[in-house]
Amino acid sequence: MNDKVVFALPSLAHGGAQKVFLELVTYLSTQGNNVCLLCLDREGELIEQLPHGIQMVYFSNAENTGGVIFRRVKQWFKFRQWIKRNKVGVVYSTITGMNLFVSSCFLFSRNTTIVIREASSFENIRSRFIYFIMYLFYRRANTIICTSEYVKEQFLKLSFCSEKLVVIPNPIDQEKIIRLSNMNVKDVPSEFDGYTIIAVGRLIEAKGFDILIDAYKDLMLRLNCRLIIIGEGPERHNLESQIRALGQAADVKLLGYRDNPYAFMALADLYVLSSRWEGYVNTVVEAMVLGIPIVATDCNSEPGKILRDELGQDLVASEDPSSLANAMEANLLSGDKPDYKKVLARHNMEFAGKQYMECCIDH
Repeated sequence: MNDKVVFALPSLAHGGAQKVFLELVTYLSTQGNNVCLLCLDREGELIEQLPHGIQMVYFSNAENTGGVIFRRVKQWFKFRQWIKRNKVGVVYSTITGMNLFVSSCFLFSRNTTIVIREASSFENIRSRFIYFIMYLFYRRANTIICTSEYVKEQFLKLSFCSEKLVVIPNPIDQEKIIRLSNMNVKDVPSEFDGYTIIAVGRLIEAKGFDILIDAYKDLMLRLNCRLIIIGEGPERHNLESQIRALGQAADVKLLGYRDNPYAFMALADLYVLSSRWEGYVNTVVEAMVLGIPIVATDCNSEPGKILRDELGQDLVASEDPSSLANAMEANLLSGDKPDYKKVLARHNMEFAGKQYMECCIDH
């Protein structure tokens, strides 16, 4: 097997998968591994966060015009040629669309080891056609990394390549999170004499922020509290309308995307995961790094299961604002500070980086 290893992304748009690969490449580079990060498109918020010294390759610039399909076809040929020309031994990819892209590039070639990472719960896939293409193309992968047992179970139910599945939790750069949480940033909300509740994620249906706002509507009648939601997405208009309906007594802030959410999370008395479904939730583990108490819905996320099975915490039924409000109130009033040390040990960069690199051995 050739020594060169690449990690492939569609772009550096902000997202959990992109952050995982960026941090993995950064860590593995510092450990002396010959790794490179490939992006189809040169765009995304995370470009500003690229550390000095990592190898980066883009296959088109943000200013490129033309249809997406035409651009992807050109990138398909460029990607294959680059991998062959640079004698790459292993390609890691993540995000379903990128996994299909990479798998198709080497569908009939076995010279390159393909490792795909699937973090998305299958509830996010609404098309039978996509399932069919996944069924065909994912068979090319040498290894399929599932970020949770739930994602693995979904593969098994659909008879997807059971012998290729491995479960690896997401790596979290814990030192970086603590460092960023102590930085001074603009627009941090002022001091508050009540409880601060924070949630982080894209403003999409899966995250259940509408459920959280309904729960806050109930909770604000009992406790002096405010709700801060960090993230951007297509549900912003609907959430803003929902917030306006709460009236002037409500204290809810949609802060949008932030490069450094940790400085805001450091304000929290409680972190809330209100999702309807999840594959993996980095932000829950990041809240653990900051020692923040957490309330989570039973949305099949791996960190949620850790809260329940290892820390003895009850999960809240999803789609139940009343129960979520009750759990938030009980947690805030208890003042308990959970011990997350054992959980965090499994998410450090050294542990996860070793597991990732072991996926390309013996292929």
